[in-house]
Amino acid sequence: MVLFSVIYKVFGLYKKIIFMSRYDGLTGLMNRQYFDEQLDESIAMATKNNEILKIIMFDLDNLKLIKDSCGHLAGDQLIIRFTELLKRSFDHSHYFGRIGGDEFVGVFRQDICNELDLYLDELRKTFMDNELQFNHDLATSFSYGVAIVPESATDIKGLIKEADIKMYNHKLMMKKN
Repeated sequence: MVLFSVIYKVFGLYKKIIFMSRYDGLTGLMNRQYFDEQLDESIAMATKNNEILKIIMFDLDNLKLIKDSCGHLAGDQLIIRFTELLKRSFDHSHYFGRIGGDEFVGVFRQDICNELDLYLDELRKTFMDNELQFNHDLATSFSYGVAIVPESATDIKGLIKEADIKMYNHKLMMKKN
């Protein structure tokens, strides 16, 4: 009986270590390494099946300013709010990773690709109507950029680069408006 208890505890610790090695502790989203593994598999599957796959890079606007003026816990609240919104807005056939402090990546399969711009506009409006209150001069929003398999690239590096460039162009465009 004691041996079973020890085995059960070791198995529980093993599961926890596996989870911690794959997922971000704050958001529960995939970390960069695990995300890249999953994306690599998705690219191979989309290429094999001649399907479209969209990669979207997200960046939270004004996160540094919010952290500087309201504290790191406020920034964490905003990150959590954003990831909860992502999880609620899309089903489990799409997945997300946190690849930096305020940078996230999503993978969207062909079934949603045509409506994705509408979903992103609605997501942005919902996030801007955030119930978290910060300094009134600091708007909560996000910028994004889209890369498409096979149109933009067929490898992780090329896709992330393309989505990143488009995200920063989107961020500049939003600042001008």
